[in-house]
Amino acid sequence: MWQNTEGIVLRTVKCAGGSVILDVYTALRGRAQYSIGKGSRTRTCRGAANMPLSLIELEADVRPHTSVQRLKELKLCYSPLDYPFHPVKCAVAIFISELLVRVLKEEEPNPALYAFLRESIFVLDHCQRGMANFHLAFMLRLARYLGIFPNLLGYVPGALFSLSEAEYLSPQGSDQVGCLPADESRWLPLLSRMHYQNMHRFVMNRDQRNRCLSLMMDYYHHHLPGMGTVRSVEVLQQLFV
Repeated sequence: MWQNTEGIVLRTVKCAGGSVILDVYTALRGRAQYSIGKGSRTRTCRGAANMPLSLIELEADVRPHTSVQRLKELKLCYSPLDYPFHPVKCAVAIFISELLVRVLKEEEPNPALYAFLRESIFVLDHCQRGMANFHLAFMLRLARYLGIFPNLLGYVPGALFSLSEAEYLSPQGSDQVGCLPADESRWLPLLSRMHYQNMHRFVMNRDQRNRCLSLMMDYYHHHLPGMGTVRSVEVLQQLFV
């Protein structure tokens, strides 16, 4: 069955013989893989699809019980103006695409998640303020769509946030292993309010921002078993002052 859908390229994998596998998060099928043959008519667009988070429109021969679908047509449906040529934005795009490869597993459509990812590409491309916090705002919102956003309603002075339980625990009589220190537990509800429109208002130095990223990565690992290592984290930790 031939199917047309829009999608976001997560990564490309080169195969023997010059063919390429595109790993794509699509609007109609969720996570899916598509093959481009060496002599395919889509070859002219293949280089553009190598760019992380490329927004594409594709037509493929979708067959049940087939892990890699045959791609017939491929074209870019958005030509980014800035982030492919901006070293910092490009590094953030690489991080986001690698994170999505690790956490998006479902081969089912999720319109709300797809709309969020699509919106994020446009925001990243046009971002002028708060770029240093974009990856943090992205991870906070993504956690909601993945169903792992923590319960922060139970905070009272002195309560400690448990990464594994995803909620606040009373410091009296509770196991504090895996809990954040009191000062970090206190500012977590404030951090959770960050989004694309206000991220420029969260002023942090490099150490503070890297600590936030480290905590978020630890939290994701607690609640998404088998997530694996996101290697581009190390690059982000060197970028922002």
